[in-house]
Amino acid sequence: MRPCASALLTLWTCGCAPALSTFHPGHIAETGHAQVEFGADAALALSAPRDLVAKGINGANLARSSKLSQEERLMLFKAVGAHALSPTAITPHLGIGFTPVDRWEANLRYTSNSLRVGTRHQLAEIDKDDDYDLTVGAGLAYFVRGYPLESGLEMIEVDDFWRWQIDVPIMLGQRAEWYRLWIGPRLMLARFGADMVLHLPAFTGYPGEQESGSFTGYAVYVGTQIGVAIGYKHLFVGFELTGVSTFGSGLVDAFGKRGFKVDLDGYIINPAIGVIAEF
Repeated sequence: MRPCASALLTLWTCGCAPALSTFHPGHIAETGHAQVEFGADAALALSAPRDLVAKGINGANLARSSKLSQEERLMLFKAVGAHALSPTAITPHLGIGFTPVDRWEANLRYTSNSLRVGTRHQLAEIDKDDDYDLTVGAGLAYFVRGYPLESGLEMIEVDDFWRWQIDVPIMLGQRAEWYRLWIGPRLMLARFGADMVLHLPAFTGYPGEQESGSFTGYAVYVGTQIGVAIGYKHLFVGFELTGVSTFGSGLVDAFGKRGFKVDLDGYIINPAIGVIAEF
């Protein structure tokens, strides 16, 4: 049991990507009742941000035996900015939504790095003679801890990392006693930033150096989300798939200069598994 508990703790603390799943079916719980979800996301970042991270890792490997040019050092800073936007990682999450009054839900969600508060409103409901469920909501999340950099970028120290997110969950659903189906757009806006220190290693003929910098950036996530859960009455095992395009930009301040631009446009595929309980 001890190795299993250790592995679970490692999983819970290692996730550094934003959780793009919601595990929000198209309905909320009845008044005075709650929905609880527990699961994990596996984010796979593609396109420009991922390419920047790969170039940064190549630059870090080069720095162990060669003195880097200013352009090569800048690439390392840009790689950290891209990694902060959409790292490839597994992110566990736990959420609860409670319905204090008819058709309104208040919800709270914690991941390995962030805390989100939100609300949803039931616009259409199968139990109220509609042909489908439909909810719309809003949420605000803040990253309560930093993130571990990808292997290969350890020579860069990240301080005072911050990230805010605003999202608008809209979900259309169908359900019966043994299944839940839901689909909707995935819309999110993020702002983030951090200070950085680049520790260049020493080697023969080169004493090593330190270089300070910072980055700030924003990104808009636009895509689609679809989910299915199978179970009976109050307990369901679900799978959710999210695909989003990211439209973003960042600025790196370094070498006594401001505003080195970073292109953060890309694409993220985010499968997730989890358990949904209703009580």
